[in-house]
Amino acid sequence: MAALNTRLEGGAPLLVRPGGWRTALYRPHLAYLPIFFPQLDLGAYPHVQASIEATQGRVAYQAAMATG
Repeated sequence: MAALNTRLEGGAPLLVRPGGWRTALYRPHLAYLPIFFPQLDLGAYPHVQASIEATQGRVAYQAAMATG
């Protein structure tokens, strides 16, 4: 998690180019972490947490998860 947090620091893309279908593949998977592992404390990983919150705020994610 520390390596992932460092990689996402400053809004850097996890993959080579920001956006696009590659980003659409991994960000929703990060958003599953708090769903499947509620005991996981992401407090030490603010960039991972911010990425998850950004994903959860997307209209497409909310529609797919029936939360919006």
